[in-house]
Amino acid sequence: MVLQILLYYWIGIGLKQNHLLTGVSYPTIGYWTSVVRVVCTQIWNETMPKLGGPGKYVEIDEAVWRRRKYGRGRKKDLLWIFGGVERKEGGGAGTNFVIIVPDRKKETLIPIIQDRILAGTTIISDEWKSYNCLKDIGYEHITVCHKRNFKDPETGACTNTVEVLWSHLRAFFPKHGVRKTFIADCLSMWLVQRNLKPSFADI
Repeated sequence: MVLQILLYYWIGIGLKQNHLLTGVSYPTIGYWTSVVRVVCTQIWNETMPKLGGPGKYVEIDEAVWRRRKYGRGRKKDLLWIFGGVERKEGGGAGTNFVIIVPDRKKETLIPIIQDRILAGTTIISDEWKSYNCLKDIGYEHITVCHKRNFKDPETGACTNTVEVLWSHLRAFFPKHGVRKTFIADCLSMWLVQRNLKPSFADI
């Protein structure tokens, strides 16, 4: 029965439907699905790949994960995520990473870039000021000004691939939301499924 619970959760079946299909109590389902999330966090922390390298292109971006409803609420309730995705040769999204960050400051984002993206990579971003130093620390860097264009007419720079990544990530999470304490582990689960593509037998 446990395997059935985990399989349903792994393929995206929600708590209520899982309960109806298995007949298992909500607390029991909640416990075992939390085990999956914790294991995925351990797997991702141990195996997360580095992106790019000379001749490779990586798009980076930051995004607000939570917005204040109707513009109300406290600013500290906003949750920022930062991520990057390597372009495949011929187009499309390759390996990627996403990290919850406290803010968009240079002091926050640059160490993550250096840790996750190999030197010599061509990084594509918007014109956020925190990225201005990338050429000084071993990267090629091209930008697109989203106030004027989605794609730079001269360089061809765009961040469409990472924007699509955000769309897929948001679609993974339930519409009713996830408890804040679970978000990081759920994010790890999504990253493991997307980047490592393990079968259910591997979990």
